[in-house]
Amino acid sequence: MKFVTIKPMTVLTGGAMAVVGLAAGLTIAFHPVVVQAQARDGMEQWSQVLEELNLTPEQQTQLNQIRQNTRSELEALLTEDQRAQFRSTLESGNGFREAIAAMNLSSEQQTQLRAIFQSAREQAATVLTDEQRQQVQELVRSRLQQR
Repeated sequence: MKFVTIKPMTVLTGGAMAVVGLAAGLTIAFHPVVVQAQARDGMEQWSQVLEELNLTPEQQTQLNQIRQNTRSELEALLTEDQRAQFRSTLESGNGFREAIAAMNLSSEQQTQLRAIFQSAREQAATVLTDEQRQQVQELVRSRLQQR
């Protein structure tokens, strides 16, 4: 089994907002019912984070576009079997990281996945104000400490 390493500090410093849109968006991209059934609490927490940021309509639109573009890139990268494995792993109660690991990505796919995530983080970071980025960093740190 191959594991993809996603570094939490990179997420915190490289555009923590991407965690909000990306993790939720990726899961939604593959299976909306799983989000509702398996990750309802997590989604509610991220919804609260978004509310606390007081995003402008323009920011919301930009972040939605980033999520949609990321979803399209991921769908093009993964095979149908990998997408099915991702869904199955989430449906069995495992977390997002476990679902990524279960897809058995090739070395090239792992590299491309990292690039997609990095791009989404960078794009999301440009959408937020300095104050909003600081808020997200604090909220994410708090959440990670609660685990």
